Amino acid sequence: MQAAGFTRMQVALSVMKTAIPLVLLTMAIGEFVAPSGRADGA
Repeated sequence: MQAAGFTRMQVALSVMKTAIPLVLLTMAIGEFVAPSGRADGA
């Protein structure tokens, strides 16, 4: 992407704009959705 004229900071920011929401979504699923699916109901 640097060959296309993007700086390293622009490349990093574009990756982070995707990565951070995915991390937050994964954390939310682990905290709220997954426990309710446990067989023992704990």
